[in-house]
Amino acid sequence: MEPRQRLKVFLPRLRAELVKNGLSEEAAKQHCDAMKAGKMPGFIATLAEYQEAWTVAQSIMALMTNDEDGSGIAAWLKELSTRTSDFEDEYRAMRGHYPMHPGGPESDEQAGSA
Repeated sequence: MEPRQRLKVFLPRLRAELVKNGLSEEAAKQHCDAMKAGKMPGFIATLAEYQEAWTVAQSIMALMTNDEDGSGIAAWLKELSTRTSDFEDEYRAMRGHYPMHPGGPESDEQAGSA
């Protein structure tokens, strides 16, 4: 899609994408309503919120052509990405591995050489 999409065009497409990617209609509506109101994403406190944040971020990126276009959606995505990274850092500090890591704690350290 073109850069700097208008919310009234973008949000209905995003809502459909969120539902397609597993969010409930109500959760998709809440995220779109928050974006429309200019409310930035909140802190992520649970694994369920983390998983949902990933779904939302991936859905937004699937519809955007440029995540640095200066739009409100791009700013919202950047804040969501920051919240996701903050949660990952805190989770790793507390548990010794990243959340939802398929390889487990022992896979977080790099191995091999370049």
